[in-house]
Amino acid sequence: MANDNPFNVDKQLKRITEAALSHTGGNRTDAADLMGISVRTLRNWINKFNLAREYPPPRRVRRK
Repeated sequence: MANDNPFNVDKQLKRITEAALSHTGGNRTDAADLMGISVRTLRNWINKFNLAREYPPPRRVRRK
């Protein structure tokens, strides 16, 4: 029943994290700036709330 509690901080953080990522088109740097947190904190929240599938990390480009 804890999930029905509107004062559940994790539930609110997940909602805000999803909204920021959606608003920025999945850009983690912009989402973190929008939320006033570090990219590392955002990455930790993405992992905590199992959002990595919807918002995967950026691909690394190998330079030749």
